[in-house]
Amino acid sequence: MKLLIVVFTAAGLAGTYLLLRDLEVSPALCVLAAAVFACNGFFTSHLGVGHHWAMGAYLLPALLWLYRRAALGSDGALLAAALLNAFTILGGQHQPFIWQNLRLSGFAVLWALRVRAGFPLSRWALVLLATAGLGAVKLLPLWAEFAGYAPTARIQGLPAGALLTALTAGGQGPELIDPRIAYAHGAGWWEYAFYVGPVVLVCLVAGCLAARGSWPGLVIGVFFLALAVEPLGLWSLLEALPVWRSQRAPSRFLFLALFAFLVVAAAGGERLRARAQAQKTRAVAVLVWGIALVVSADLWVESRAWQRAATGPAIATADHRPRPLVVQAPGARAELREFAPNRLRYGVEARSAARIVLPVRFARPGAREAEWRAESEAGAWRPLDREGRLALEVPPGEHEVVLRYRPPGLLAGAALSLGSVLFCGVLALWRRRRRAAS
Repeated sequence: MKLLIVVFTAAGLAGTYLLLRDLEVSPALCVLAAAVFACNGFFTSHLGVGHHWAMGAYLLPALLWLYRRAALGSDGALLAAALLNAFTILGGQHQPFIWQNLRLSGFAVLWALRVRAGFPLSRWALVLLATAGLGAVKLLPLWAEFAGYAPTARIQGLPAGALLTALTAGGQGPELIDPRIAYAHGAGWWEYAFYVGPVVLVCLVAGCLAARGSWPGLVIGVFFLALAVEPLGLWSLLEALPVWRSQRAPSRFLFLALFAFLVVAAAGGERLRARAQAQKTRAVAVLVWGIALVVSADLWVESRAWQRAATGPAIATADHRPRPLVVQAPGARAELREFAPNRLRYGVEARSAARIVLPVRFARPGAREAEWRAESEAGAWRPLDREGRLALEVPPGEHEVVLRYRPPGLLAGAALSLGSVLFCGVLALWRRRRRAAS
């Protein structure tokens, strides 16, 4: 886990630096912005409490950088953007996958409106199409299982009055309980911890005010801010829609808002730096690097509270095997003997023909076919639906039954992903040979 945190944090730092350098921001401001992005309270708090899925959000800047290069004509960047996008969902980071595609879509649409051209949209569509193909092995089973997912437990957004506290209050952790926030449905302080510090907040405001021609970024930032903060009401209009309804904690959208404002502020800060450097070159450089060092030190110091909150007694191990381990039925008995990914093995005994109901789901809601295949030494057994549970007709004697689960859409998704990989490989080889011939 520590190695993964280091790798993903480095990806966030590098991606932010490359994106801003591509936007012609000076190295010192790029370093400052990268430190703020990679070490802000969102990442520190979620990783501190073990939410490893949050690491996928570190890939957002690199995805936008690659897409920008792809939109400007680089086919290699287009393929790399699709691979990075698919990597996020293949790694199980479904929340960041949704976030970065929402952010990417907004970026593409507003870019097209700004330049009054279609190339940002056409390249965006190609990135999404390639992502869908490469990630189909995970996307199709996810869609089959969760297309109708609509959680009823809703977590409170960030109260508008608590916004300044979330961004600038030091020592955020379990001890900092805001009476305006109702912690419910498993949500804790980490859902409302977005510390960047007073210095960074001032820089963000000043940079956004100084930016010119950056209205697309500001629009995106304001949009996600309105989703995260209550009682602005925007979230209530979207929370029941497909894809959007998978988001249980609207306060997390503040992360996307801060990133949008950070990119705009970096561009505005570069404008201020260039204007000031025309008069005092060395002094301005020292000031910018000094702010970067102060901000980095402040983020590290304030992260100590999250690190303390993350430590403590070891988490007790939990037995995730289907319960009960031994199933009794009139004239029959089944005992779980093996529990493995997508595979269960039961020992079954029956004095006479009987029916036994096992503690596993027969099928996903709305499906008629069993999602498990049952086999024994005598051949395949036909699973039955018994009030949503999987039941088996057991003949007399002792048997060993193996249940195998195949996620719906897995084979079709695997075929699409394999075909996409082959197509991308052939296309890359063809283009390389074409360039060599010319």
